Amino acid sequence: GAEAATEAPAAPAATPTVAIVTVAGTIARDSAKPNRAAEGMVTPSEVRSALRRAEKDPSVRAVLLRIDSTGGDALAAAAIWRDVQLTRRSGKPVVASLGTYAASGGYMIATAADVIVAQPGTVTGSIGVLVAKLDLSRWLRRQGIYVHELAAGAEQPSFSRGLTRAQRRQVEAMAGEGYDDFCAKVESGRALSRRHVRRHARGRVWTGEQAWRRGLVDELGGIHVALSLAAARAGVESGAKVRHVDFAAKPAGVLGALGGKDDAPLGAAIGALSAALGSALLSAIGPELYPALHAVAMA
Repeated sequence: GAEAATEAPAAPAATPTVAIVTVAGTIARDSAKPNRAAEGMVTPSEVRSALRRAEKDPSVRAVLLRIDSTGGDALAAAAIWRDVQLTRRSGKPVVASLGTYAASGGYMIATAADVIVAQPGTVTGSIGVLVAKLDLSRWLRRQGIYVHELAAGAEQPSFSRGLTRAQRRQVEAMAGEGYDDFCAKVESGRALSRRHVRRHARGRVWTGEQAWRRGLVDELGGIHVALSLAAARAGVESGAKVRHVDFAAKPAGVLGALGGKDDAPLGAAIGALSAALGSALLSAIGPELYPALHAVAMA
């Protein structure tokens, strides 16, 4: 006789996953330096690779963007901002979790997420643009070095002299355009008016709690809160098992933070911000030439 047909057992459904993508360190262009990992840098290609892998993984239901950065190159930050937007458009929600600091370009990137979660003591904001120019003219004279330059066409800025009035106006105009673009990203990402954003911009730095009161972040809490919000945004039922997987190209111990405290001390955060900015400049130009670095435009 005919044998009874048997159905194969259904394959178990994959456990919902929240992908953790880390943006930690100074934000730099891909062409900055070859040994980025050792120098505490993060580049657009590294973040893009992690985001694309998360998008293609069918088990990933949401992305948690863990940001610990004082900022860096404006174009590189804008490129990462764009990639976060593309991840959202792929249908996977993105929740930004701000660590000890997420300022300037770090905050710009966060505004591309669906939700921003900050610790009460997070150092954030710093919506502004700073353009620096290296003027070595005095140092060169002290060394007995005299530079004579021949230029074709419009005179270009040089490290061997200061800026002319025309060059300064040009640099200030560029900084102004970058500032307008930054503010526009905050306006669209946070659904805030131009007037409101400008009132809290101009490079002002806020704690997480101050930023929350001003509408610059959505929730106060640490990575635990952010992970719960990411799962909820993905439609995962409350109490269901969720996997947390680090998709970072350069894991920075983010999963270890799950067992830590949610609050970042403000004093330590400000100290870390200052130290990071100072060390980045010193490593780039050296202690002898540090005084020659002039801030020529700020917006």
